[in-house]
Amino acid sequence: MDALTKDSPNPETAKAVLTEMLRSALEGMLQEQNQDTALSAGEVDQKIEALQEENRRLRQAARNRQWTVVEPLLHDAGDRVALKLPTPISNDLGKRATALQRRLNEVEIAVQEGDDVRYASSDLLAEHGLDDFDKFVQAPVLLSQARARTDENYPSDDMKKITASVYRLMEEYLGDIPVASLTKERQKEFLGWASRLPRTQGKSHGRNRFESEGKSITKEFEISQADAADFQVMEEVRAIERLSNPEKRALLVERLVPRVTLCTLKKYRDAMNRMFKSASELGPEIPKAISYKEMQRHIQSLEPDDELHVRVTKPKNRMPWTTERIARL
Repeated sequence: MDALTKDSPNPETAKAVLTEMLRSALEGMLQEQNQDTALSAGEVDQKIEALQEENRRLRQAARNRQWTVVEPLLHDAGDRVALKLPTPISNDLGKRATALQRRLNEVEIAVQEGDDVRYASSDLLAEHGLDDFDKFVQAPVLLSQARARTDENYPSDDMKKITASVYRLMEEYLGDIPVASLTKERQKEFLGWASRLPRTQGKSHGRNRFESEGKSITKEFEISQADAADFQVMEEVRAIERLSNPEKRALLVERLVPRVTLCTLKKYRDAMNRMFKSASELGPEIPKAISYKEMQRHIQSLEPDDELHVRVTKPKNRMPWTTERIARL
């Protein structure tokens, strides 16, 4: 993603990583609290002193704008939600992570002194708009879990088929990642990739009613094949000197590989939205699907600066029924 190659990650990415940093820390405190064996009084005092000393070092680091203490915590949180952060991290993210870690240390001190972690962290969770501690500390909801819950919520065969097809695309491009990592930027990246799929994608495996085995072909391979064919056609048409640019574009419409339509991409977006809504039943901090307008603008922004560029989709032409056809029906 473009946002992840810059010095500072976009706000959605930063929020997702910081939220995971908060979640994993509270989950660890809860597990320690639920252990059968308790620390001795001396061990508790030592741990509290270590946490207080760490907070002093964090305050000093923040004054000097040094983020070496929180940088590993941020990268670990990013790895858990499949989001990569630039190195070194930005000052803005470093300050926010340092402040969060200090608050977490204060919560842990209260827990070590006998408070329940749910009570000790209530103010911190409220600041992040969270009110259900037990739901929040659960492991991140994976894409496969969201797909399974979507099938439960939309059990018709047609809906399951749509969900499965979009899930296969997302799994190939993104992997079985936590749903919380599907920020708007990442959704745009996925839909931009999906917009390059040939209109006939999924029909090149050779399987039919006579042949059930066929062959395994990835979507990325189908895209690369279509891109290679289009490049060759573009160079051939570009080299024709006797034609004007409008005539060349008209010729390209007939020869370029048709890609999936905007209508199909909207169906992909709707399927993602259903999976997000289903995932929200399993865990908090589930992202929202991008709007049609945001998706369409992003697809348009991917168009190359080429006067001969034309995106070929060839949607189905649906004609109104004649009275004779209706009568026959």
